[in-house]
Formats: sequence, C-alpha cells, structure tokens
Amino acid sequence: MPESTRRNFLAQTAGLAGAAMLYSLAKGETLPELEIARVETFPLSYPTAGRFKFFEGPWGEQLGHRTVIVKTTAADGSVGWGQAVPSNNLPGGPRA
Repeated sequence: MPESTRRNFLAQTAGLAGAAMLYSLAKGETLPELEIARVETFPLSYPTAGRFKFFEGPWGEQLGHRTVIVKTTAADGSVGWGQAVPSNNLPGGPRA
C-alpha cells in the first residue's frame, strides 16, 4: 500500500476526477457552461521554520512562505477555491 502523503492523495483524487469527466464525455454528456461572476484573491505570508531557499527574495532575504488563495464565484453561485505559490527562483516568478 502506498504511503499516505498529501502528494499521493492529490494525485489519486485528481486521477479520479479526470476519469469521471472522461467517462461522462464518453457517454455523450457535456460539461455545464459556467460564467465567472467574480474572482477574489487573498495574498498571505507566514513564517517558515528554518531556511528554505525557495522562500527567499532575490538577495537571499527570508520572505516567509508566500501564497495566494483564489476564490472564483460563478454566476449561478457555485464557488471554487485554488492556491498559487509564487517563487523568485522559477521562470516567470515575481521580481523585485
């Protein structure tokens, strides 16, 4: 049995969601069309325990763990949540 980790959980649930969607499409069902009514962002930063190079600024200063929580609301009231983690060390990351 695979180790119970966050990564394994996300991989398994993403696989199940993808399989369910492909099954529905194979049966001729279509996905509902949703109109996005609102997108809200919540930038957060919290301290890290110890040094972690991906949470440093361009000059090595500790920035803490930065993340952005995103809330998307559809016109029918459906709500979805997401997260993004910016990094100065990845292509296209934020620059000072």
